[in-house]
Amino acid sequence: MVNLNICNQKAKRNIDAERDFPISNKQNDELQTFYKRQAGIYDTVRSSILDSFDEKIALLKKVGKFSYESKVAEIGVGTGKYISKIVKDTGCYGVGIDINIDMLSIANKTKHSGVAYIQSDAERLPLKPGTLDIVFTVNSVHQIKNLKTTFLEFFKILKPGGKLLIITPEIYKLQDFLLYKACPFLFDFEKGRMPTRDLLELYGIYAGFTNLKYIAPPQNNNTIPLEQFLFCIKHKFLTCLALLNTREIEDVLRRVKSLAVLNDISQVYPYEYMLVIFKKQEE
Repeated sequence: MVNLNICNQKAKRNIDAERDFPISNKQNDELQTFYKRQAGIYDTVRSSILDSFDEKIALLKKVGKFSYESKVAEIGVGTGKYISKIVKDTGCYGVGIDINIDMLSIANKTKHSGVAYIQSDAERLPLKPGTLDIVFTVNSVHQIKNLKTTFLEFFKILKPGGKLLIITPEIYKLQDFLLYKACPFLFDFEKGRMPTRDLLELYGIYAGFTNLKYIAPPQNNNTIPLEQFLFCIKHKFLTCLALLNTREIEDVLRRVKSLAVLNDISQVYPYEYMLVIFKKQEE
């Protein structure tokens, strides 16, 4: 683990100059509309294009070291896919938090009954200070409106010695993802809203975390057929961006298919991600 105290004051000055709101109010409203519309098919489409679910679960369990006594919360829980699997496999106590009631409704109906689901945004977590052993988030940190405030909340609800685990796309490797190779303007948009490893580190220092560990998992070799990939980005991925009309989406699909044909690509790799681990200092 890297000790973060050595650059604490400098980091606090830097973080005060960062954008507090990576996404606008309008984009936030559009995202909520998207999740309301997509809640029922979200898991099916996402698992086909983005998830690397089994690999991420294995990584979370390896670094989290969950036990029957662990108290765990997933922030941005969505339909509860990750937290329910963790609770089922380890017997820990789980809480899932998300702002979207439609996603939580799916979680309550279809996922593990041992998880308590709560509707809340990440900036005002309805959990007692110093009560959790592990807080984690998967593929959602880039959609949190105010990361500076949220990291303070993460720090507050963790016990001394508790861990914060963040799985998020590796932004500078996203440009190798087939969709972004074909459409660099989409990569530019994602780059503008996804926090880098360095920025996450600054937020962690600002909140009070003293140790950081970074893991870049090996490339996932589980590919999907090109036609399935095209279907998925049409029905989920591009819709989530809330940027493109129907004609523009069809143009993106044409670009992706043309690049795939040009490079003889029939199977598509998922994007690469990273795990950033923060630890709250022991008392």
